[in-house]
Amino acid sequence: MKTKHHVEKLGECEFVPLNLFASFSHPFVSPTIQVQGFEIPPLGEVSLSALKTLAFSENSNLQQSASLFYLHISQYLNIQLPTEHLEIYYALLKTSDLDVQRISSLSLVTFLLKGNVPKEHVIQLDLLEPILELLESNDPMVQCNSCACIMILAVSDTNREAIASAGGVVPLLTLSKSYDPRVQQYAVGAIFNLTQSEWVQQFLCRQGAIPVLTLLLESSDSEVQYYSCAALSNMATNSQRHEVMLQTGDRFLLRILLSLLSSSVDKVSNQACVCLRNLVTSVKQVVKMRLKYSFLPTI
Repeated sequence: MKTKHHVEKLGECEFVPLNLFASFSHPFVSPTIQVQGFEIPPLGEVSLSALKTLAFSENSNLQQSASLFYLHISQYLNIQLPTEHLEIYYALLKTSDLDVQRISSLSLVTFLLKGNVPKEHVIQLDLLEPILELLESNDPMVQCNSCACIMILAVSDTNREAIASAGGVVPLLTLSKSYDPRVQQYAVGAIFNLTQSEWVQQFLCRQGAIPVLTLLLESSDSEVQYYSCAALSNMATNSQRHEVMLQTGDRFLLRILLSLLSSSVDKVSNQACVCLRNLVTSVKQVVKMRLKYSFLPTI
């Protein structure tokens, strides 16, 4: 998905009143930077010190002021956020205050989508730990934002392995079964990105990902269907997994993939075809499968 589409979708998860942005101001900063008609406080040492004081305070109102600052500038910042400010996010994401969790996780997603924050810096500064902890939240917005963070971060093998090693697989599989469609989409999208690493694929298989992804193919949400099918397609590139995948749910995977070939959503039907192709890696195997599964047509 493109950045604009992601921001629009995340906007659906937004529970923070937008008028808070317009009214947000504090005496500890001097609004001297004009961006698109808005006065943005500078990201200098004075404001950094003040933000640290707010973020690491035990007062939730002060923490919320810091989180609102970052949410506000995330809408307009067109340069890279200084690394020092990412250290503040650790305190904001670790807070027990739900509003601060919502606001700070949303602004971090926005920074990541816009490229204001390098993905590797998030891993290097140990922000992965609080992000993964937020996956365990009972709040849909926090779940949505934290899944989106993981989905965005899982774009390199180094990051994917870091996420899996830190315990991100199990909560993502749990959230992929969420009743909230937004949470489910981002959770499955994150799993799909993780399956682009062979090492993480093995990790996912050990945690029971194949049956979970197979059942998600029946989702009424085409995005969930697509990401699930794409994840299974990646896992099917390893022929050693074919027997397990084909036996899942008494040949259920094959049946649902065949039905998805007729999907009205092109990317879903195309991905179903790719998955079937990956499951059939040789002429000998095609013959074997057609003999064993009489319902399998020529594809």
